[in-house]
Amino acid sequence: MKNTHLDSPAGIAWIAIAFSVLIGTAPAEPIKATGSFTLYYVAEVDPAKASSGGVAGKVKTTEGKYETYRLSYTDTKSANMQGTVAVKEPDGGTTIVSIAKVGEWIDLPKGWHGKGNKMNPLTPYRVVAADQKYHPYGSRIFISDVKDFKTPEGEVLDGYFWVADVGGGIKGANRFDVFVGTSSAYLTIMKQPGGGGKWTAPIEVENLPKPPSGMDPQTSPGLVKILEGLGYEVEDTGAGREKALIDFQKQHEKIPATEHGKKDAAITLWYLTQAALAVKEGKAYPATK
Repeated sequence: MKNTHLDSPAGIAWIAIAFSVLIGTAPAEPIKATGSFTLYYVAEVDPAKASSGGVAGKVKTTEGKYETYRLSYTDTKSANMQGTVAVKEPDGGTTIVSIAKVGEWIDLPKGWHGKGNKMNPLTPYRVVAADQKYHPYGSRIFISDVKDFKTPEGEVLDGYFWVADVGGGIKGANRFDVFVGTSSAYLTIMKQPGGGGKWTAPIEVENLPKPPSGMDPQTSPGLVKILEGLGYEVEDTGAGREKALIDFQKQHEKIPATEHGKKDAAITLWYLTQAALAVKEGKAYPATK
């Protein structure tokens, strides 16, 4: 991976950390288990199919206004089950919305594929829904059976996923729902040899560890302490913290652009917590892991 700031003071400090003497306890080993999986996707709905009858509801726009809509009973069931919906517009375009509660939806920012945990952007083939009593938000899952799997869009998977969402039917340990994005991708995968609504596979689970005291990345002081510990020069203002955070995020190719600037996004939270532990214990923190 290309490092974009290794010639800067922050980059020099990064190298120093990466080659520091390792001290402290070794990180916890991943939990090996058998996982149970299903797939979920963005439901496609067409209000024109319910010009009369159907189920009424409302969408909160990005400007904070509400627009009413009506969906067929079939589309309503599909929308409520999947949680994220692509609404077909009269001009042929689509608007992506996420459920707030039954009958009420929220427009998503441009570029988002879905929203998990009521605030986190979802990335296809990179995040899962889980029972967060067992697998906290931001935990990492490795599914060896899907490593090198080629998606319908041509992406080759590396097998790593992060817990970024919950689901009404996703209950218990090692039970996951994999977000695949579009309904067409879902249908294509289901038709492939070995495809199906449910399957099991060996997994390695790394539940999100508790950050060191004073270094919670979801707080502004904790974020600053982590980034400064890595050698970033952080101006302690909203814009200053965001700039340094985005620089950190760009050092990690697995963090999607939709998470940039969001310290509490699932994949970002994982890496920030690993960085916090490394800084606290004086351990190496390789950006490419």
